[in-house]
Amino acid sequence: MDFAYNDEQKEIIKVVRDLVEKEIVPYASEMDETGKLHEGLLEKLAAQGLLGVAIPEEFGGAGLDAITIAAIYEELGKGCAGVATTVAANALASYPVIIAGNDDQKKRYFDIINEDNLAAFALTRQHPQERRHPRLDGLHRPQGDAGLHSRQG
Repeated sequence: MDFAYNDEQKEIIKVVRDLVEKEIVPYASEMDETGKLHEGLLEKLAAQGLLGVAIPEEFGGAGLDAITIAAIYEELGKGCAGVATTVAANALASYPVIIAGNDDQKKRYFDIINEDNLAAFALTRQHPQERRHPRLDGLHRPQGDAGLHSRQG
């Protein structure tokens, strides 16, 4: 199996790298200090299609594969981890709709993102005082063991 980037991926990475060098690196310290994106950066990210990387093409997004999306996050992270996280969180909020939304829901919510808006993602627990992830219930780590094991066998 060949894991080398194809020509399209290389071009996308180049475009993102150029954006990072011109629009993120010069302002990274400022963004870290203020906790805010530099003025106009969100619009520039949107103009490059970076707010809709996971949204399927038929709903106006880039419809990129996981490898290309990861490469985008990597390039963004070289300039500012906060910017990379903002873009990644936007995609994260898209996945429940991609996976479980009907076509009307996809159109409704993806149209909002495609209009250069950020999405939101919330995770809840059945019992707010519960600190463990529900899928980890019944799992334990034996003393000195690096793996997780199910108590159910």
